[in-house]
Amino acid sequence: MVELVHLDEFSPKGSLIITSVSRTPSAGSNDSPVGDLGSGAILSARRVRTRPGSTPVAFVLRPGDLLVIAGPAGVGKTGLLETIGLATPPPRGDIELFEHDLKDLTRREQLACRRRMGLVFQTPRLIEDASARDNITLGALAAGRTADEVGDDVDQLMAWVGLTALADRAAQDLNDEARRRVAMARALVNRPELIVADEPAGPDGSAVLRMLVEVNQAGTALLVATREPSQVDPSNDKRRVIELAPPLAGSEPGRQSA
Repeated sequence: MVELVHLDEFSPKGSLIITSVSRTPSAGSNDSPVGDLGSGAILSARRVRTRPGSTPVAFVLRPGDLLVIAGPAGVGKTGLLETIGLATPPPRGDIELFEHDLKDLTRREQLACRRRMGLVFQTPRLIEDASARDNITLGALAAGRTADEVGDDVDQLMAWVGLTALADRAAQDLNDEARRRVAMARALVNRPELIVADEPAGPDGSAVLRMLVEVNQAGTALLVATREPSQVDPSNDKRRVIELAPPLAGSEPGRQSA
């Protein structure tokens, strides 16, 4: 049975109501309700604000975990994921990725962390005049692997995501669903320990999200931002949800949402 844990008091100054579905802490523990930030964690956050003046959020992600960042547009989901993906500077608060503090990462450590992650953006960022196969292969080349080394991996991934027949088609000629599949395959080509995905289902509720859930069930940690948390493997007993929502008129301080 899950327990709703309110991470901080509601502030009337335009901040967010943040709740989390989390395991109950051990008796006598003085740790955060989401657990000890460290101790084998792939990703951990404490006192992180997704935008100025927002309520701080805390979480920890370990191998095989599934964490859903939920809420409507404009509450900071994408910004948080971009920070974790090392695309934007860390916000106020503490974030550790593979036991490295994001505020202190060297260039070499950034590259090492990126090689251990797979990123799936809300809008696929593809090289438009490159083929589907080349877009996937580039994800491996960027991690220092060679084209010969990853050829079989790319072929297997393309078959798994249903892109074999489109392997040589330019990204600019693919429909939205196929583009999302290319982006997902590129994120998986280096067999990452963590997948960070921003609205991976897209507006049409594609199969991409179901495939990511399958990868998570095989042991890869998955962090998903979405407006529809009910779509993300609701029966998974390792799933946790952090809900970011604008304050509602008449809301009382400390109100929790399911």
